[in-house]
Amino acid sequence: MDKTDDIEFIEQLILGREKTASEKLFDKVIEVNGKEKQLRQLQEECAELIVAVNHYLRTLNDKQFADNTAAFINLIEETADVEIMLAQLPCMFMLFENAVEEIKEKKLKRLEERIRTK
Repeated sequence: MDKTDDIEFIEQLILGREKTASEKLFDKVIEVNGKEKQLRQLQEECAELIVAVNHYLRTLNDKQFADNTAAFINLIEETADVEIMLAQLPCMFMLFENAVEEIKEKKLKRLEERIRTK
């Protein structure tokens, strides 16, 4: 077994499965660009999504924008960019995904309780 095989074996033990093609691609991107660059790219993509949401909402409320298709398409594209960047986080930080899932479960329960009380 070489070093790459060892790493893949350990990852399989931690993940309980083999990495997906996307995860392998993300690993290569992170190796080439580094974590800091990818995290800064995540910041940029999140900012672009915020702008896309604002623009989409503005087109809904402004009669000058009779057709908001372009704003909606941009919203979809920016959402995809953010999701791709977010999917890289577990590749950067081992066990990140499990921690996020646990916190999401708690937050979803709290959200459900809030909705029930209204």
